[in-house]
Amino acid sequence: MAGSHEATTMNMLGEKAFLRRLIPRLHADRRLIDGHGHDATAIQIESLVDRVAFKIDRAAHPVAVSQGWSGYAAWGRMAVTANCSDLLAAGSSPLAFMVAITVPGSWLVQDVEDIVHGCQEECERNNVSFAGGDTKEGPTPQVVGSAFGVYDDDRSPLPRTKAEAGDKLVVAGPVGGFLAAALLLEKSSNASEVEKRQWIDYLAFPRARWVEANHIIAHCSPRAGMDTSDGIFDALVELTKNGLGLRIDLESVPFHPFAFRCADELRLPLENFLFGGGDWNILYALASEDMWPSSLPETGALSVIGAFTSAQELTAQRGSEYYDVAGPRHEHFRARLEDGSSFINTIARGNWFNRRTSRAT
Repeated sequence: MAGSHEATTMNMLGEKAFLRRLIPRLHADRRLIDGHGHDATAIQIESLVDRVAFKIDRAAHPVAVSQGWSGYAAWGRMAVTANCSDLLAAGSSPLAFMVAITVPGSWLVQDVEDIVHGCQEECERNNVSFAGGDTKEGPTPQVVGSAFGVYDDDRSPLPRTKAEAGDKLVVAGPVGGFLAAALLLEKSSNASEVEKRQWIDYLAFPRARWVEANHIIAHCSPRAGMDTSDGIFDALVELTKNGLGLRIDLESVPFHPFAFRCADELRLPLENFLFGGGDWNILYALASEDMWPSSLPETGALSVIGAFTSAQELTAQRGSEYYDVAGPRHEHFRARLEDGSSFINTIARGNWFNRRTSRAT
């Protein structure tokens, strides 16, 4: 093998030798039939199901990787999280995951392996079968994941647009941690090394809301659900496309501790952290009388943050003050979180909450 282990590139090693080196190191999940290394992977489904959910998603280049804060395993974890979060939001149980990696030939073999191992690590953490994938050469690095999930028993697919006026808006997970961590790493002037490590870990270990999603499906009957990979504002727009509106209670939003720290230190409006994205929240519409039991595991967090209304407008309330709400749109080909500080600063410093002169309807 030409070069040292650390300096070997993909075009020095070649695809076939790369696979011979990689595949024996991968764990073959018990549900894989005949293991890794086949043109198509067969999965044993251990219960009878009549509905399957499919998902494919390009994983954005993680900020933690592009800034040099984390190794490439974070990109693999991101690929699994991005796909499984959408499956969870659709009410399914993610079962298996595959990844397609495209990199220039000059890329280090170790970096490509790290992406694959990041995928496997996140799959094993959440009892998802890592079913392998594909590696190809291309002009720019790309990581595309694909996953499928199943609907057990009488569970049905959870749509985006079936909310009704009077339903509660529920968010899974804390809000604003991603935006705050990215801003603090860039701009904080008095952070300790321990604090910096905490912010980096939050960015480098993206986690879907597994606990909350399973709890909601097990104990409630949500009418609609959507993950917030494109930001909470985008999800709010999609959830109200059937002619509804939303009223958000800003005092009920579970802002991440990083958001409070960042808003205070950088003198930013705390409410803007609602729109940061990157926290892998899921939004649900629940009937007003529907409620989960108090036995939610300690690692989970579910909060009622508002209500759907018949008025076709997005408003917010803090105490006796009411606001009309706009929001930043994450949109490919225009503005994306992965584009870095320009869009992140737009979110943090924008004027998204305009005080009303009269009470919200």
